[in-house]
Amino acid sequence: YVESATMSGEAGSAVLSGVIQDAQGRFNLTNLATLDTVNASEVEAFARLLALLRQDPALANLIAQQMAAAGRAALNPRPDAVRPVGFVQLDDLLAVQGCTPQMINTIRPHTVILPITTPVNINTASPEVLAARVPGLSLADANTLANSRRQAAFRDLGDLAARLPNRNLGFDGSRLGVASNYFMVTGRVTIRRATLQIQALVERQPSATRLLWVKEI
Repeated sequence: YVESATMSGEAGSAVLSGVIQDAQGRFNLTNLATLDTVNASEVEAFARLLALLRQDPALANLIAQQMAAAGRAALNPRPDAVRPVGFVQLDDLLAVQGCTPQMINTIRPHTVILPITTPVNINTASPEVLAARVPGLSLADANTLANSRRQAAFRDLGDLAARLPNRNLGFDGSRLGVASNYFMVTGRVTIRRATLQIQALVERQPSATRLLWVKEI
């Protein structure tokens, strides 16, 4: 978290504040479909997350079907082909029947739409996302795992397996990790009584940081 008063003059003092959050600590809805094919295991995981957040689990399949339809349309070379809405930000889910602003705001802290499929960073994921990603893991046990990160971050997936309360619990190692390349940046500028707040998604690359989108919130 960064906050500083950095400007003064005719416009008055200005305060800049901001926060950077790990986008890969959230459930990536892009994982629900690969091109035009729904990923059943990802739909099941997302349905578990929706249930934990007290939302309708059936929305997981509806969203996945819409994402697959968008992927199918992208593969169609005909210029006159019908193009369903693409999914770039969570607010795009309003195009899916049953997804309301209230539902989207409920899942917003735990979900994201990234340009490619990604694993969840187990060091920054919420307990709800951890419980959704590890079948059979209760929310209470997921909270215990999350609290254990305060003493020591997970080194790797073997470390996660060693800390699971039930060693018989299994998980898909390709869907979990300890590194991140995508981050959500939220910034606020306040000048006198006027405030501007923006949010951006950025990708960390080996040689640069790429801005994927930015919006006023």
